[in-house]
Amino acid sequence: MSESFGAALESLRSFFGPGRVLVGIAAAGVALGAFTVGRRLLSAKMYWEETRASVVLSPGVKCGSWARKGVAEWFRINDIIMGGTSTSEISSNGAGQLVLTGNIVTTGGGFAAVRTTENCPVKVPSEARFVKVVAEGDGQQYKVTLGVDHSLMSTAPAWAHDIHTEDGIVKKFVLPISKFVPSKRGRRVSGLALRNEDIRYIGLALSLVDMNGEPNPHFGPGPFRIVLHEIAFE
Repeated sequence: MSESFGAALESLRSFFGPGRVLVGIAAAGVALGAFTVGRRLLSAKMYWEETRASVVLSPGVKCGSWARKGVAEWFRINDIIMGGTSTSEISSNGAGQLVLTGNIVTTGGGFAAVRTTENCPVKVPSEARFVKVVAEGDGQQYKVTLGVDHSLMSTAPAWAHDIHTEDGIVKKFVLPISKFVPSKRGRRVSGLALRNEDIRYIGLALSLVDMNGEPNPHFGPGPFRIVLHEIAFE
């Protein structure tokens, strides 16, 4: 404790009494904590609104029947929403396929993702049992995500399944819907079942944790790139 702070504290004690000073310090700490949390929530909300306003259409991505408008609409979301500094960009290449590129910064964060917007309603056929994904990756392990709620503050889980890409190679992945794993904030939860009719969005993510909430062995800082050719339900 510095001499100046100690002297100030003694002055407060002599004026207010020791009990009131301690209560005041505690109240100030609570207020400061609430202010910090509030500022972070406001920053997250502003980022959420900004990124949802920057959408990309991917007419070259084969979607089957789940995209009611026939063409999927996407937006990006990075760890900036939780205080990280990773960056990403989404675009549509010459063939109309979805391209997600960026740079991962593991300090203070560790994910970048893309998913369909609320303006792109997802209708999964009741008889569908698999998600088919065709993508060209960069050798890293990504996750295919299925969500049931678009809200920023949603407490609902998201379901995920890992896909391991090869650098510059277009690969097909056929993923059983029953094998998608639910998680909240990257932590696996149990006792939940995913119904086709509850799915509201589809996405791709590069994250420091895998579908089981364990460290992603193929994840690290630096650039990434994945091109989505097809995502459909079978």
